[in-house]
Amino acid sequence: MKVSKEFKTGLVVIIAIATLVIGVNFLKGINVFSSEFTIYAEYDVVSKGLNTSSPVYYKGLRVGQVRSTKYNPDDPSKVIVEIGITHEELSQRIPEGSVARITSSLLGEVSIDLELTDTTDVYVQDGGKIVGLIDPSIAEALDKELAPVKRKLENLMGSIDDIVVSIGAFWDTSAAYTIDESLYEVKAAISKFSMTATKINLLIDNETERLGRIFANVEGITSNLKASNAKITAIIQNVEGLTDSLVKSDFKLVIQEAKNTLHHVSSVLKSINEGNGTIGKLIHDDSLYTELIITNKRLQNLVDDLQAHPERYIHFSVFGKKAKGVQLSPADEKKLRIILDTAGRN
Repeated sequence: MKVSKEFKTGLVVIIAIATLVIGVNFLKGINVFSSEFTIYAEYDVVSKGLNTSSPVYYKGLRVGQVRSTKYNPDDPSKVIVEIGITHEELSQRIPEGSVARITSSLLGEVSIDLELTDTTDVYVQDGGKIVGLIDPSIAEALDKELAPVKRKLENLMGSIDDIVVSIGAFWDTSAAYTIDESLYEVKAAISKFSMTATKINLLIDNETERLGRIFANVEGITSNLKASNAKITAIIQNVEGLTDSLVKSDFKLVIQEAKNTLHHVSSVLKSINEGNGTIGKLIHDDSLYTELIITNKRLQNLVDDLQAHPERYIHFSVFGKKAKGVQLSPADEKKLRIILDTAGRN
């Protein structure tokens, strides 16, 4: 079944929204995949440092965090704080009458300390309420902070009265005319925004076909990759087989044999350099070279003498006379002449 592009787009949007929600809750310290034990505490006033994700402690250990703060819909003068208990051993084991006290550390961190009572065996159920108190030092600090705010509000109300009187005095024909001009300019600006929006819509309509082709090309590329999945897998398997073969090869034995061969060659060259053996004697003893020079010189003299006086060595029969010396056939005599000519040219 072919899946439409609209379905794919909607699925991607849903996944993105879900990922965003999970990520935001994770940054807030909320694990959406775990169940929590929730209790509520009511206060007359809370510290302004208490907010969502503020820690909740019991005997110095963090057992949860603040989920939300809101006004009591039945009594707006009260503030209800929602507390999420993440400690499994403490869940379902908070006795009724326990206290959630708002405290502040030396570094200014505002948190809630649980004070569990041991006078009853009745425990608070999920969604139940416990007593909410505020540390006296924080209450005094709140009073000090609220007093200046109260004075500022009183001064602000007086300033507002003066502003209202000034506006009433200023409101005349010229002021009304100025406001009309301002409204006209606002209307002109809105008209320009409308024209701009129209141009943007036209641009989107003109580029819709091109965007469709781009998405089609992307889909074609993914289809080709999917079709070539088997070939890619085969290539990876071949590479894996080659690497396994290389790993199984006995490189250590090959290197050792090469090392032994090089050592043997080094020994042979050392022996030759020291003059041992036939090759060493040929390299270091020049007697053979000298004797070869002398022999070559004597052979050259013999050849020269043979060319100059062949009758000393070979006798030919003339007019039926008996030949003396070495008897040569015509073929041997021809070969001898060729050798003599070659020696004479050299």
